[in-house]
Amino acid sequence: MDHEGNLVYHPRHAQISTGFVEYPPKELALYSDGVSRDLAANSLYWQEFKDKPVSNAAQKINDAYLKANNQEDGVQSYGRMVDLLLAQFRAEKK
Repeated sequence: MDHEGNLVYHPRHAQISTGFVEYPPKELALYSDGVSRDLAANSLYWQEFKDKPVSNAAQKINDAYLKANNQEDGVQSYGRMVDLLLAQFRAEKK
């Protein structure tokens, strides 16, 4: 998992990305056409900044800051937190 600032990028879901958050088509089907269009437009915007020197430097600084503040996983913790929240939501939905 790659991270850019406060946004999460999941390379395993390469179909559509939204601000570095990738959604598999099954999840996108849950949204209206308008929301799906907005997510696609947001994706195109953020792709412009992906893997740029400034973006990469910001990611490294953010990772170092988090680790210096006892967040051992650094920016990886963002993705883990989202995974935990989704797991809780799905468990409560059953």
